[in-house]
Amino acid sequence: MTYRLYVITGATGHLGNGLLWLLQQRKAPVKIRIMALPGEDVSALSPYQEIEIVRGDVCDYDSLISAFDGRSAGIQPQETAVIHCAGVVSIYKKDDGTARRVNVEGTANVIEACRVLGIGRLLYVSSVHALTEAAHGGVMREQSRMEPAKVVGLYAKTKAEATNLVLDAARNGLDAVVVHPAGIIGPLDPGCTHSTQLVLEYLKGGLRIAVPGGYNFVDVRDVAQGILSAVERGKSGQCYILSGRYISVKEILATLFDITGLHKCKLLVPMFLAKLAAPFSELHYRRIRKKPLFTGYSLYTLGANSNFDHSRATRELGFRPRPIRDSLADTVTYLKSHGRLGSRGLRRRKTENATA
Repeated sequence: MTYRLYVITGATGHLGNGLLWLLQQRKAPVKIRIMALPGEDVSALSPYQEIEIVRGDVCDYDSLISAFDGRSAGIQPQETAVIHCAGVVSIYKKDDGTARRVNVEGTANVIEACRVLGIGRLLYVSSVHALTEAAHGGVMREQSRMEPAKVVGLYAKTKAEATNLVLDAARNGLDAVVVHPAGIIGPLDPGCTHSTQLVLEYLKGGLRIAVPGGYNFVDVRDVAQGILSAVERGKSGQCYILSGRYISVKEILATLFDITGLHKCKLLVPMFLAKLAAPFSELHYRRIRKKPLFTGYSLYTLGANSNFDHSRATRELGFRPRPIRDSLADTVTYLKSHGRLGSRGLRRRKTENATA
């Protein structure tokens, strides 16, 4: 089913931009409404035409009712799809309560607003981190219920709890679908997610060493396509893993060298040394108010099992992720074209035709 109004929470982030880019590429006759926080900078949305920006907060229930209701534009609730991307992504083990308030309580508010209004479909963007990790060598597939006590890290636990809220609502009659993206990589990032930060650090010459391990990464454009396919033809109450393939940090840096010709990664730091240094690195970066590339939790993630099976999404949604090399090449092109490299970046870059 297609919808006349798409309401997107968290649209100023990497995935939100991917969704807007794809919706505009489609040139479909739909209305797009973006919910941004009060006072939030929305300048990154300026390239997108004919979108409506409303101010709201997932922690403010009344603002959700206003944001999700399209009847003032002649669009009925059953013709509306809400794509709930908003969330706090944290690579720290602890936080001040923001992650739980936004990820769990905010999702509960979104569910209730959709239920009260009679919204046609809710698409919840969960995470593969919400899935119970299988032993190394095991394959992880969709679960009918998450197990928050069995996942590691505050982010994973809050996403698992929120996912269960959505699945419970679907069992009680709400039309709702869940997607579990793996690590998102690729162009169209107006901010600096961890994958983009890794690429930027390399391009600026500040990353010449690697740590062991890696993760399952997938292109933001493929995740966006998977989400829209899930909105249009996913089964209510169903979960879909949107993953790519495993790639090590060392392979990412080697691929970036192959694309740009800048510099090779010459040193692999043992994981035990990286973990010993992580607390001091986190403290240093907190003091200078910058985001560390590696923390204790992110290092744990790099060593965890990330063997995800996206065959259900391929079978039911037509999901087919592109090669990671293409994602990295397009990221380099995007960062360069948007002036994100500074004076030191890409002085020796090889010519490569890659576009977002």
